[in-house]
Amino acid sequence: MVEPEDLDGLKIRISGGKFRQGVFQKMGATPQSVPWGETFTALQSGVVDGAEAAAYGFYEQKQYEVAGHLSTTRHVYTPSFLLASNAFFNSLSDEQKTVFAEVGRSITEAAYAKSAQLETKYLDEMQSKLEVNDVNLPAFQSATQSSYDDYISSQGEDYLKFVRDTAN
Repeated sequence: MVEPEDLDGLKIRISGGKFRQGVFQKMGATPQSVPWGETFTALQSGVVDGAEAAAYGFYEQKQYEVAGHLSTTRHVYTPSFLLASNAFFNSLSDEQKTVFAEVGRSITEAAYAKSAQLETKYLDEMQSKLEVNDVNLPAFQSATQSSYDDYISSQGEDYLKFVRDTAN
């Protein structure tokens, strides 16, 4: 897959809700809701033609064994997060909350670097197992441009502005 129209009529397993469904529909795909744990079998049996996944997920679930191609779209960045439930966080003292937040900030850069290193490693290793290609990113951006308007009308533009400013 190189151009958005290469998705036309394909059943693609996606993560996420209505917004992401709309993005894939704008490119002609038929989004499918398949639990992550069933994606390998869905690809293997033809229930779906493809799956949206981060490189680490694709690699760690060995989806390369049942998929012949991997297209690097770069349409989502999925970093890992340091999370705590409200019950846990509220049980901490103010000092502990401060330390928790400081530790989260201090590991961010290293976590992003490790994620980038793993993605490169996994993509390199998969080169011998399937065809890996980049897509025509400007064509994908053009095909999905109206999704930004949909997002802004339902969610506002503050978060989108934050993401764009961070990317630059």
